[in-house]
Amino acid sequence: MIKTIMLAFLSFTVFTFTSAHAADRIALIIGNSEYQHAGRLNNPKNDALLADQALTSLGFETLLQTDRSLDALKEDLSRFTALSEGAEIALIYFAGHGIQIEQNNYLLAVDTKTDDLDAARNSSIAMEAFTQAFAASAKTKLLMLDACRNNPFAQDTRSLNSNTTRGLARINHEVSDLMVVYAAQPNKVALDGNGDNSPFLEAVVNSLTEKNDVKLSDALIEITNRVKTSTNNRQIPYIEGSLSSNVVFSHALSQPLITDQTGGFECKGKAQEFAMNSFKEDYADVSSNISQIVISETSAQAINICPIDKGVHVSGPFGAQLNCEAILNSKDDGVGYYYPDAQGNDRHLWFYHGGDTAEIGVYDEGEQLLWMSTPWNICK
Repeated sequence: MIKTIMLAFLSFTVFTFTSAHAADRIALIIGNSEYQHAGRLNNPKNDALLADQALTSLGFETLLQTDRSLDALKEDLSRFTALSEGAEIALIYFAGHGIQIEQNNYLLAVDTKTDDLDAARNSSIAMEAFTQAFAASAKTKLLMLDACRNNPFAQDTRSLNSNTTRGLARINHEVSDLMVVYAAQPNKVALDGNGDNSPFLEAVVNSLTEKNDVKLSDALIEITNRVKTSTNNRQIPYIEGSLSSNVVFSHALSQPLITDQTGGFECKGKAQEFAMNSFKEDYADVSSNISQIVISETSAQAINICPIDKGVHVSGPFGAQLNCEAILNSKDDGVGYYYPDAQGNDRHLWFYHGGDTAEIGVYDEGEQLLWMSTPWNICK
């Protein structure tokens, strides 16, 4: 999937007032790329800029910060605490390095030291400081952690590595109405991305801004499925916490922030439909004159699948184009498209190229419901 990011690259701190109700929605956005002692990351600064554009369009006042030192991060959190007092929605997005030391999480400033364990711990920000920054926020609180993109200490001392763990740990916070959204599951590494932005941030932006009005609960499900699909299930976001009220995001965009090749694409030609609520077989041959497949079920949006040049297009809760590089990959024997079924269960399609044709499986909660052989030789 080829995406063009519409960004104005900024290199300074920005605090914008975009809403008539100044205290309703507040966001602190941090993107750390230029690490002095840990590995440099390509995308966090880009991610912070894109997050700023998206959240501004959703009515947030934004405090945008990039490449922050330890002292600067402490000031940012203090300022956010003051600004978010009484807010309807308060949000922090952090992109950069994060580490787990003895089951405690730390987010790294650009000047975090890596000489030894104590140096790393004392020159980073403990996760508790981020959760405590929401203390004055009145209602909905969101902490989005697009961190832990690799092990920043891979080349450092053995004693340091022996006490650090891949990924971030669950934090089990006690802050009411705080939802923590991790880019990856506990003890797993998030991907920096091959383009200008991380897979997690792209999923967040698309899920919150592609529709006019989006419920937060629905967006979180879609974010998870988008990331699973775009990373071939190598990265799965993780969510903990609880909310006591519904949150709806409405954006003011004249055009999408991320221009996606799948946008506006429609499968055309003769279709063969499989109604999952009534289909009784576990195998089907797709007719030779069929140019699109429709998978439908009661009360659920239909999934359309059709061949494109060197891949397949899938449209449903979100659009995706899965190329032959992913479909033919030998490590996973294919690639998946993930979405919820009518009952909210984990449903996914699996695309595999066997011999001269593409084959498609339909799975619900990991159990195969249907396997289809198509006439499409898309990866010849």
